[in-house]
Amino acid sequence: MIKDIKFDCYNIKGIPIYVHRETGFNTIQFRFLLLSEYKKEEATLDNLLQAVLFDTSKKYNNKDKKYNKVDDLYAPAMGVSSFAYYEMKGTVFALSTVDPLYLPDNKYDYFKESLMLFKEFIFNSRVKKNKFNDKVLDEKKYLLNRSLFNAQDNYHGMAFEKCFDVMFEGETGSIHDGGYLEDLDKIDSSVLYDYYKDLFNKTEKAIVIAGDFDFSKYEKALYDFLPDNLPNPECMALAYYDRDKEIKEVKEVIEKKDVEQGFLIMGYRFLKPRNKKERATYYILNMMLGGMSSSSFNRIIREKEKLAYHVSSGYDVSDGSVIISTDIAPDNYERVVNLIKDIIKDYQNGNISEELFELVRKTVIEDFDYSDSTLSSRINNFIGMYCGDKDDLFSYGIKGRIEEKIRFYNELTIDDIKEASNRLYLDTIYFVRNEESEENEGNEDD
Repeated sequence: MIKDIKFDCYNIKGIPIYVHRETGFNTIQFRFLLLSEYKKEEATLDNLLQAVLFDTSKKYNNKDKKYNKVDDLYAPAMGVSSFAYYEMKGTVFALSTVDPLYLPDNKYDYFKESLMLFKEFIFNSRVKKNKFNDKVLDEKKYLLNRSLFNAQDNYHGMAFEKCFDVMFEGETGSIHDGGYLEDLDKIDSSVLYDYYKDLFNKTEKAIVIAGDFDFSKYEKALYDFLPDNLPNPECMALAYYDRDKEIKEVKEVIEKKDVEQGFLIMGYRFLKPRNKKERATYYILNMMLGGMSSSSFNRIIREKEKLAYHVSSGYDVSDGSVIISTDIAPDNYERVVNLIKDIIKDYQNGNISEELFELVRKTVIEDFDYSDSTLSSRINNFIGMYCGDKDDLFSYGIKGRIEEKIRFYNELTIDDIKEASNRLYLDTIYFVRNEESEENEGNEDD
């Protein structure tokens, strides 16, 4: 049974605050959400800013002071991360504290003190003369440089990045979330501080809280947390693609590297869904193709043809892409590509397993029973709808949205899956292989 997860709305200093009060959990989860347009030139800045902010602050200007204070408060978890929905970026400042009721000296207000510490790192960083601390930034730049450099040895990860560069050229899907080596030299402490100011002045904001949280008790603390006159412009960036991508020809890239086996990526695109039910159908279709171990790709390519250990596919609802990937022997490239095409063609012709369809539908519906099992998952569900489906969120809430999805899944037919498969088009094939195989082939011909 789907739980009715309610978020009450308040407002402090022009910032909406959504509170899901629920007993039975031993933590309070706090999220400060900032929404903006997703831009390539901000990827490296985001990574550096996230590292710098929670390093030290003016008050806690060395690691010992910081960790001593954190330990005094039973180690609240603090951090910042970002995510992207199509052309929208979300920056989330996250705080997780132990509910004071579960502490031995529960009369002490640990949440309030943790929130003030959280504020210290976000709004009172080590800034002097409109610059972040140079020493701290240089350390974070060095660490990011090492991380990006070492990532080049991960040929799976690099293959995805290069594939997306080709498939999503000129689109947000080509942005490297981890940042860019070539941007590091362009960023100094002044540039990063200017970006920090823009982040808080030009983004839409909201606070989301879950746990046994009494708003009336902490209203003053929330007021103190938020700076005065913090702008809150509406973010107009799109969370879902609103137009079809014209595919004039399938792009095919074969890269030769020193690898033991080949790695194949095939990028497909769905046409824009005409309604929410069709979007749900796309999700089920992807699960049937390669979204689970018993999928069509795995049954045929792995189990029947024994050409791969595993074949997976992932559907991104925000941009409509389906990304298929598998490790294969280089010599099996054309055979596996044609098998994937043939499997999708079978779906398009209506040759679809009723048994697999029912298994996927049952599995997806049952998964909803676990979607609200933690406070973090409830907040994440809320933030996801807040970014892309505000009208649905405020019309009938998380429970209503989940119930609607379950109704869609129960109403689906094999014909719906067939129709959805005919709205799926191949965009890009990207294959990494070694050069040795081709040399061996040449020797065999001789």
